[in-house]
Amino acid sequence: MSSIISRPDHCSFCYVECGAAKLRRCAVCRNVRYCSKECQIKAWKTHKGPCQRAKIDRELREQGLLPEGADTSLGVQSTLHQDMQRWLAIWKPVLYEYGILALNLVNDRKCTSTRNVLLFAERRQDAPTPAQTFRILDGTVTSTDEMVEVMKDIGMAADAIEDFVRDRHNRIPDAIRVIIICGALFRVVLFGTSDADLNEIGPERSRSSAQTWKPALTSLVEKGEPTSKWTITQNTTKSNRF
Repeated sequence: MSSIISRPDHCSFCYVECGAAKLRRCAVCRNVRYCSKECQIKAWKTHKGPCQRAKIDRELREQGLLPEGADTSLGVQSTLHQDMQRWLAIWKPVLYEYGILALNLVNDRKCTSTRNVLLFAERRQDAPTPAQTFRILDGTVTSTDEMVEVMKDIGMAADAIEDFVRDRHNRIPDAIRVIIICGALFRVVLFGTSDADLNEIGPERSRSSAQTWKPALTSLVEKGEPTSKWTITQNTTKSNRF
């Protein structure tokens, strides 16, 4: 089932950071926030399905028909999910940088509308540091159609796949999408880009790093060295379980 996860200080549609006090919460699911009525209307086509499922789950829980801790579309915080949240808080700047490199975005600035960065991860037992909670097993760049086939292969529900496709086709085509699959967790992390960052990388480094980003990122994560010159201020995440 799909879940709805959004940062409390960012609009869930346009991803603009404007502070939680200025955002309006969806009255139905109570789990996403919008900076304007316009964003809420634009988001509805994608948000409708998860919104209704979250509402049903909440009502069942309030009636005592759904146990607390059940893994439902509302996105109950499992241990795996909590660990991923903490790990992403450390690694998001690095994932942003390597997302740019994997996509060769400097030389193809429209590729974000059709391409995704896919990472397969596993949780490490007795990780020596929080930065080493997960390791990267594999990584690749996929089209949306290829991503759908991956989702089918790992047994994701049809409605979750439909939600992903609608989201992919309708929301923020210029956002970098880094998708992490770890056990039963399917996580999408979106990053907005700036011309300044792309220009700083430059076309030559972008082109060469598109061939070497995977072993470089895998090594950094294995060593627990989240070194990056950038601080991420505009991003959002969404997670599903299957």
